[in-house]
Amino acid sequence: MSSENLVAVGAALVAASSSFILGQKAQNAEICKNLTNLIESDAYALFLKEKLYEVFKSCPPDETKPLNRMMKIMMYGFPGLDNIRVLSDHVLSYDRRNRVAHWVLEHLTLPCISNQTGVNRRIAIFRSDIAIPTMFRSTNQDYYRSGFDRGHLAAAANHKCDQQHMNDTFILSNIAPQVGVGFNRDAWNNLEMYTRNLLDTYPEIYICTGSMYEPKYKNSNLCVEYNFIGTSVVAVPTHFFKILLCITRDKKFILEAYAMPNQYIDNNIDLKTFRRPPEAIEKITGLQFFDKIKRSQYESINGSQVNHTEEPEETTAPDP
Repeated sequence: MSSENLVAVGAALVAASSSFILGQKAQNAEICKNLTNLIESDAYALFLKEKLYEVFKSCPPDETKPLNRMMKIMMYGFPGLDNIRVLSDHVLSYDRRNRVAHWVLEHLTLPCISNQTGVNRRIAIFRSDIAIPTMFRSTNQDYYRSGFDRGHLAAAANHKCDQQHMNDTFILSNIAPQVGVGFNRDAWNNLEMYTRNLLDTYPEIYICTGSMYEPKYKNSNLCVEYNFIGTSVVAVPTHFFKILLCITRDKKFILEAYAMPNQYIDNNIDLKTFRRPPEAIEKITGLQFFDKIKRSQYESINGSQVNHTEEPEETTAPDP
């Protein structure tokens, strides 16, 4: 074969190889985009993330950025899997029957709560979540003259690094009816500020917040009673919980669990009064908090050192 023919064949092979590589890259990018869209629309698919890691390794960075954030927020497990809703910087499970969230999960670092230029709470507006079917949505009208505040579960002040992140905390799927004076504007707000202040000690914190309907005795029987507001019939939770998973600088786990009654609370009451064993909150809510971590792996729970010599009952759920 002549040198001219060799050059021609070589050029053809290079062109073919380049076309193949570019074609594969484009096809792979499309696959990654579709997988990302799938997981964003159905967060249950995150349970398959271990099987998808090899695919995502070759995904363009822009395609995986939203996915990476979602995976970071949920890396220690889903508390439950009912009606998962993925927002720009938090993930929630929506209770269609009661029109409030079962739980909301956040991941906080100092940059999250830093007041960035242009981020303005005043331009964030309360609005219905149009991703939820109309018959199951709450509306601003439900709260009008109800006697209850529109209380955040994922606090707006936790998401100051981006205007969209803050805006998303005002979507009503992240809101529940809360007593105003003495609770939402006082005790609950104090717990939210306490959580952010923990970032002075811990580099990152995972927060699971949600609604509770706690039973109480009536005529010697346990029963659950709670009110509703508005024409959408939005439930008023009897309590709200907040579970804090703090990660130390040497990667140890600290857990704090709180449950507060949705009522006027004297501002002088110490927040520690509202600490509860996480298992007690799990039993009432039917949720499992951070189930990718065994309780024996914690350094402390509610301020008490965990006995690492005794293996407690298994609380983690196996991967499907």
